[in-house]
Amino acid sequence: MANLVGRSAVVAAGAKNLGGLISTTLAEKGVNVAVHYNSAATEPDADKTVAAVQDAGVKAMKVQGDLTKPGNVTALLAAFTDGYSTYAGAKSPVEHFTRAAAKEFAARGISVNNVAPGPMDTPFFYGEETPERVEFHKSQAIGNRLTRIEDIAPLVVFLADEGHWVTGQTIFANGGYTTR
Repeated sequence: MANLVGRSAVVAAGAKNLGGLISTTLAEKGVNVAVHYNSAATEPDADKTVAAVQDAGVKAMKVQGDLTKPGNVTALLAAFTDGYSTYAGAKSPVEHFTRAAAKEFAARGISVNNVAPGPMDTPFFYGEETPERVEFHKSQAIGNRLTRIEDIAPLVVFLADEGHWVTGQTIFANGGYTTR
């Protein structure tokens, strides 16, 4: 069974009825929940559900919007994905290439791995992000910080030396920023 502790979910229509139950059940499993509600009429239900989610010991927030309007869907997901889908989509082929190359080169004694460090504390990163986004990215990992280059170099050395038996893997070395 998957461990959901620390994950996050957006529950559309999550204020009451089935959505409310999904919100609170996820919270009991350790999931942070964004509780969506449609209109002012359901805001009191959203408030109760947010309180119940928080009582379970996880983070909660409420988000209002009519999701039949595309602009509201975009707005709902913009605090959560802000370019992430584009970035992740660009990285996905690297994972597939890593697995395929590991199979192809195994007979020659070559291991192939992919290290995924997440947002890194480098000059390039700061030039691409707003101060608010930097703080958000920091808040998503252990110690409220970005990955440092010193976090990654020893891992690469390990994979090349004692860890030579590890192959075909994507290693998420990012303080929990990205988990599976």
